[in-house]
Amino acid sequence: YAAATASWDGGNSFSFSFGSGVAVSDVVRYYIVAQDSAATPNVGCQPSGGAGGFTVNPPAVATPPTTPSSYTIGATLAGGTYSIPGSYATLTAAVADYNTRCAGGAIVFELAAGYSSAGEAFPITIGANPDASATNTLTIRPAAGQTPTISGSLASGALIKLNGADYVIIDGSNSGGTDRSLTITNSATTAPCAIWVASLGNGAGATNNMVMNCNLNTNSATTVTAYGISVSGATIGSAGGDNDNLTVQNNAINSSDIGVYAN
Repeated sequence: YAAATASWDGGNSFSFSFGSGVAVSDVVRYYIVAQDSAATPNVGCQPSGGAGGFTVNPPAVATPPTTPSSYTIGATLAGGTYSIPGSYATLTAAVADYNTRCAGGAIVFELAAGYSSAGEAFPITIGANPDASATNTLTIRPAAGQTPTISGSLASGALIKLNGADYVIIDGSNSGGTDRSLTITNSATTAPCAIWVASLGNGAGATNNMVMNCNLNTNSATTVTAYGISVSGATIGSAGGDNDNLTVQNNAINSSDIGVYAN
């Protein structure tokens, strides 16, 4: 470890500068030690497990914590349109790549001619990309003139899950209009859901997302409640905060007990 002293930004805000000279896939590990202004300062470490040998002025530990905080340097996924199949074999593979890379612009995953959902691994889970923004959006849509179907059977889950993800657009139009050319069907008979917008909790909701121009289907023979779209927490139907600014527009939702459920 190399020591880095904070600079005070005013109020309760401090800045640290560290981790230079890194390359893609490097992992940077760090911990923070601080002291208060008591005559005999109290010293704390975060994370704290395993840390020992506390000293003051400057605050430090002789033994670092066993499991420090860390982050990984990710490669950039450039903005642009990526065909499936083509750039990726499956939407599962495309989303997995998105989840581990830095969004370098607006990204489009386009379901092209020859697409089949037979190779997908459900749920297809879109995670929280730290570079997602109003300009760095992720769009999933059919290619021009294509009418793809994403179908599978997943009980008590959704085929597509926005797991704290932000600025994701699922647009079923293949023309940039209002046609519904993408069909998502969950054929499970126990609590199936087509799309799940899920909060990670503690204010980390899935925000600024759009689901539009899609056909969303569940099994009409369900024995437990079926949802077209569930906007909720850690389980479908549970309370989940801060899934804010969601647009649900021009979808046909069929054979579901509840079309759109928001808790």
